[in-house]
Amino acid sequence: IGNMLLERSQHFGYLETLLQQHYPDHELTVRNLGWPADTATLQPRPDNFADTEQHLFHERADVILVAFGFNESFRGGGGLLGFTAATGNYIAKLQSLAFNGKGSPRIVVLSPIANEDIEGVKASKNNPSIKMYADALQTLAEDLQVGYVDLFEPTARAMKSPGNDLTINGVHLNDAGYQFVSDIIFRTLTAEDPPAPREDIRRVVIDKNRQYFRRFRPLNTFITPVGGARRTATWTFFRR
Repeated sequence: IGNMLLERSQHFGYLETLLQQHYPDHELTVRNLGWPADTATLQPRPDNFADTEQHLFHERADVILVAFGFNESFRGGGGLLGFTAATGNYIAKLQSLAFNGKGSPRIVVLSPIANEDIEGVKASKNNPSIKMYADALQTLAEDLQVGYVDLFEPTARAMKSPGNDLTINGVHLNDAGYQFVSDIIFRTLTAEDPPAPREDIRRVVIDKNRQYFRRFRPLNTFITPVGGARRTATWTFFRR
């Protein structure tokens, strides 16, 4: 759950591929409930769309990966205390719920990635603020006794190496970027080196993600203008 970092990972499938290869007998079910720009306090949804907790109950979640901090980092130091308090309360609430019907979920917090300079855009100017929020998340994870994966420092180091290209725009990861961070997450979760991802499994994972996304987040046909009545829109899709 969380922001665009996890939401876009569904299109690349590396992390789940590694997990399915490592635990072939566990019959793992992996679901991506990420939503662009989600924070602990702001998660707007369409009409009649269940909230994140309801979806976690529906999926009977045992382990939850949480990605927050990037959007919030643009508030700088002035927003840090509020972010820490809100995110801490949100994670503590998740800890108090038995989504699987048996007990509390195991929670792993992911830090934001570093930003990468691209031609004409010095995105790395955001990094001091992002690091501040990543450090706050690490402290929060320690206080709440949940897992933590540092993605900021490894991506910041990798982005300094000549020839490395991990993002499409300095902010959002490309294929190589998702493979890179998936290896880090896998290594942190399992304390083992990741295997080479099997492409046949990854293709199936990506297709599964595509089909699940169409059920989890169907097109919102309800539009509620400010001060106006709700109207129904009709859409036509063309496949190329």
